Amino acid sequence: MAKKKNVIRSNEERIVRVWDVEQVKDLMSRRSIYEATGRRQEELDELWVQVPENRKTASFGRNWGYYVGMDEIKKYYVDDYAAREADALSAIGKGDEAPGYGRFLFHPLSTPLVYVAGDGKTAQGTWYSIGADCYPEADGTADCSWNCQKICADFIKEPGGWKIWHVVFSQDFTVKTGHDTSELQSIYIRGTGRDEIDFGDPTIPMLAHDPSYTWCDNYPPLNDPYDTFTDEISYGPEGHPDYEG
Repeated sequence: MAKKKNVIRSNEERIVRVWDVEQVKDLMSRRSIYEATGRRQEELDELWVQVPENRKTASFGRNWGYYVGMDEIKKYYVDDYAAREADALSAIGKGDEAPGYGRFLFHPLSTPLVYVAGDGKTAQGTWYSIGADCYPEADGTADCSWNCQKICADFIKEPGGWKIWHVVFSQDFTVKTGHDTSELQSIYIRGTGRDEIDFGDPTIPMLAHDPSYTWCDNYPPLNDPYDTFTDEISYGPEGHPDYEG
């Protein structure tokens, strides 16, 4: 991809672009809090694209593929998740037994790198997340782990402001709390991760990120300054080097 051309901008234009970057950062920070507090439907309603054309091409990427279109994203991220959580919680705390652990999940963001396109219509961002996941077990105990992943996203400016368009969670490794990272399997075996087992039926199934040996590949790539959005640089499936759509 050709490097972005140097453009001389007025102070007013620069202020707008600085403010755009801050709005994009705030948008992703709010997304993290919504996810952690179980406000998933609110996240989709308030933070994701609303224009029909953009809703059709919205995507949520994981190591095992992409969920494409807001209907598919809702099924994966809200409906299926809620059903599995209800099944797990229904087996806990029967009768006079202690209720045990609940569900805990938090993926905070660090190292923000955000660029607004030269035309001001879209933006791209890269973050890293060292988060924690805790799943309740039927016996009242918890399955807890540290989760390390790169998170990249495309944003588009709609009439209501900046919205999330494509997001991809590129998970490098998950290690159980109290265990050493040397216990991790060196080769990634598709279909073995807990989330992949629960939500392994994406719209476009593919190996989006190979975490073998931790950080074996460079997907998603780091975002760079750019003039205008193209499928080639998308964090949706079209931007993946192995996409065959």
